Amino acid sequence: GATPTIGDYLLPECSAAFIHRHPKVQMEIISGAVSDIAERVEAMSVDLGIIDTTCNRNTLQIEPIADDHMVVFAAPAHPLAQQPQVSMAELRAASWCVRTAPSGTRIVLATMLGGAIPDIRFAASTYEAVRSVVLAGLGLGFASMRVIARQVAAGELVVIDTDSPDLNRKFTLLVPKNVYHGPLPTAFADHLRAWFATERTMTRELAKDTALRSVPMEHRSRRPRASV
Repeated sequence: GATPTIGDYLLPECSAAFIHRHPKVQMEIISGAVSDIAERVEAMSVDLGIIDTTCNRNTLQIEPIADDHMVVFAAPAHPLAQQPQVSMAELRAASWCVRTAPSGTRIVLATMLGGAIPDIRFAASTYEAVRSVVLAGLGLGFASMRVIARQVAAGELVVIDTDSPDLNRKFTLLVPKNVYHGPLPTAFADHLRAWFATERTMTRELAKDTALRSVPMEHRSRRPRASV
């Protein structure tokens, strides 16, 4: 089980690599909200859970497994995309396109903006829909860098540099506590740890490259590359 960012953008590739190594394995990914995934792991209806926040349930073994870098993004023609840096006051005054609640990403954005998102212009249950309306110029978006990296690299979206504090969050692995996990879930958990360790380096380099691509040419000499 996994929350949407992980289930849609990370686990498919990671799972494919595992199945290539173990051809007889069959796998199913179930996406859901944090509470849903935690409950499924507790009930052992899934072997493992990976969520994009922390979890305080004492029935679960909780292990931070990776960092996730969150970014504000926009269409290249958006007025704030033309600025070398955007203030928090400008972000609070902006229109936003977000995922419907409950959403861990939406909670991080609301916290960044001071507790609430003042102007939600559009909400949808999928990142694809949010990304599409941001591409159409409807407003700003907020997501994991992993969700929009290809569109930024292609010049379709722009990462907005903000004066907000560090926006990294943790991906967390959940397994039932004091329960025999079996060789297959244990092997996949080890695979996850190794895969995320490799993916972390690739994502860091991609973030540096896409950060440079997102800066308008006239501002590139004024601002160093961002890093994750």
